[in-house]
Amino acid sequence: NYSNQLKDFNSNKMDWRWLLVISTIYFQQVHSIQEITTQINTKKIIHYLPDRFLSMSLDPFTILAAGPLTQNSLKMAQGLSPCLVRIGGKGTNILQFGKEFMKDN
Repeated sequence: NYSNQLKDFNSNKMDWRWLLVISTIYFQQVHSIQEITTQINTKKIIHYLPDRFLSMSLDPFTILAAGPLTQNSLKMAQGLSPCLVRIGGKGTNILQFGKEFMKDN
């Protein structure tokens, strides 16, 4: 299993260049006076994320401020399945999670 993960990682190592570009642009904007060198080692796996992981956080207040969910919004959300989406932020203090609210697809 680890060898398959390593093969997948090596086949996608070109995808890591965007991280270098974004970090360079960010550091140029924030730290325009200082010189910063960034190195990304694409030959060593630090942590493997499952394919279902989607790096996106949603604040409940943002979702609620958008108004009622339309059929198109629900279809777009269903299109993310089987990804995992994190709901986080200050608004999560008012949320209640429990098995009684879950629905199997």
